[in-house]
Amino acid sequence: MTGVVVSIVLGVVIAGIAALITINLALNSSNRKKSKEKLQTILGSSPYRKHEPLPKPNTELLHRDKEQERAQENEVTKYNDLEIEDDKQKSETKIVGIVEPQGFWSNFIISQKLGYIISRMAAQQSGNGFWVNLIKAQSMSQGKNQSRGR
Repeated sequence: MTGVVVSIVLGVVIAGIAALITINLALNSSNRKKSKEKLQTILGSSPYRKHEPLPKPNTELLHRDKEQERAQENEVTKYNDLEIEDDKQKSETKIVGIVEPQGFWSNFIISQKLGYIISRMAAQQSGNGFWVNLIKAQSMSQGKNQSRGR
């Protein structure tokens, strides 16, 4: 009998402990909720804890610009007859030579800037790069400097 009573008492004690544990867990969860609510109110009321959301980039302008570029690319280009003739004339022109100045100082200054001037003119007329045209201009003007020696 004592064994049965002990087992019953142990069962009651274990059930009581289990009930206490469940009550404790229930209280802890309610306390957690309350403490979270208090923490949120503190965080919400503090001016140092507040943060503003980052501004979103305005992509409408970029989108509008891209649409305008696409519309311009898709448009049919209208050619003017005068522009076509000017293009033909520019493509047909060729620099044969350059007249050298007669004066000493004008010859001196022009000879220094001659390669640069010719390369700029050629770059405007043809699609070649600046340095390619500069080399061609230097080779064209080579040997044409006839300055007076002393």
